[in-house]
Amino acid sequence: MKGMSRCLAVSAILVVTTACSGGALPISETTGTATVSETGGQGTTETTTETGTMTTETGTSTSVTTIPDPPAFDCATAPPGPYKVRTLNGPICSEDLAFDDEGNVVGSDMQHIYKSTKAGVSTLMVPNLPFRAGLRLLSTGEIVLANDETGSLDRIDLDGTRTTVLSDLRYPNGLEVGPDDMVYLTEHDGRKVRRIDPFTGDNTVISDGDISSPNGISFNEDFTALYIAGFSGAKKIYKLPMNKDGTVAGDLEVWADNVGSGWLDGIGVDVCGNVYIADYDRSQILRYDNEGNYIDTPVNMQGTWAYLPNMQWGSGIGDWNPNFAYFPEGWSASQMYELELGIPSKWSAYE
Repeated sequence: MKGMSRCLAVSAILVVTTACSGGALPISETTGTATVSETGGQGTTETTTETGTMTTETGTSTSVTTIPDPPAFDCATAPPGPYKVRTLNGPICSEDLAFDDEGNVVGSDMQHIYKSTKAGVSTLMVPNLPFRAGLRLLSTGEIVLANDETGSLDRIDLDGTRTTVLSDLRYPNGLEVGPDDMVYLTEHDGRKVRRIDPFTGDNTVISDGDISSPNGISFNEDFTALYIAGFSGAKKIYKLPMNKDGTVAGDLEVWADNVGSGWLDGIGVDVCGNVYIADYDRSQILRYDNEGNYIDTPVNMQGTWAYLPNMQWGSGIGDWNPNFAYFPEGWSASQMYELELGIPSKWSAYE
């Protein structure tokens, strides 16, 4: 989800080195610690530390259950903010993240893919897969990722099998998964947005050349439109109307203009239709209503050089709160943030 480089210092608490030449991964464990720092409205900080274990294992097929939808929510009573932001040290994710149905966050340290509990117990899922871009889970549990190293969309099956779904992409970047498990991918340098079948590779270009450096992408609250961020300094968020069958329903439009610094990264949407936009250059998360009007800046780390590339809401499983948004610290693979919104994500695509 990046479009320019800064000096990157990865400070993972837990490090696993595994040599493989096919076959099953050896199982090993490494003890580590997870630290949680909480900053309140008066600037006070509370810190707790837990000891966890890292386990490496082979990819094993497991049953996948549907993550339940968030409970009914009255948007008229949504907490207006300001909101508390907590730093979580331990769970591994760098550029993007997803939540599984076993109480883990799935993310990468830019070399391997891990699943981590909120307490910082991390398990190596996929070794030796360097990339730094979008990552999502399908409803059936497979991982899909935008591989910026190889210019491809890749899929990781439940048994660990890796498949190149689509190749020859020019900087694949942002990912979104639709109600039908189709993948929506932004091709940053190709100036394209594609709808891709993650099993066959069949794809349709749904935006071609109209967005400079398309980056973050998310459906709106009722899956009738896609929001797309441009990482170009143009300060625009675009909206593409969509039909429920995944076909384009109307013309691409500039949905919000003069947005932040213009170097716009990941996008998230809550159940009330509010849109959250990661501003790379200003280290902020901006919030807009569903008409494209600026509301506020729920996360402001300007001046800290924090890198806030993307966001997802918690699963409601394993202490990941479904009313809180989570986003990685892009400069540290073992640090992330929890935004205590008190507002759930848009409804689950998988009913």
